[in-house]
Amino acid sequence: VDALRRGSCYARRGMGTDITINDFMISGDQTGFTSGQNGQISGTPMVTIDIDTAPASMPLTVQIVRNGASIHTIEVEEPGQLTFRDTGPGLKGAFFYRFMIFKGGWPIVASNPIFVTIDPDPVSVIGNPKQIEASL
Repeated sequence: VDALRRGSCYARRGMGTDITINDFMISGDQTGFTSGQNGQISGTPMVTIDIDTAPASMPLTVQIVRNGASIHTIEVEEPGQLTFRDTGPGLKGAFFYRFMIFKGGWPIVASNPIFVTIDPDPVSVIGNPKQIEASL
């Protein structure tokens, strides 16, 4: 119940497919956030997904999504940790990341999103007009 409350969960469908998502994280230079969280990162975003399957060898397609659009697809045969560095253009501002896993063309796992602000504008982070004036 606590995982549902925090948004740290994923939807899974399909009989005979045992998939466990051990980790889903978006990280920057110094911080990282997991499913259901939101925060600020600096640097190039790194997407990490750790998958366990039974049987151990199962052909899957993992689709990484940013703001509703697929940005990368990975074909995997074995369980393990997948990483993808998002070097797409214009990566400043607020974004959400999620992933989907397909087996035989059918979606079988969909993650909850992670919301991040990348390289936040220092003015919007300070938020106090007197501090902004002092820093100019």
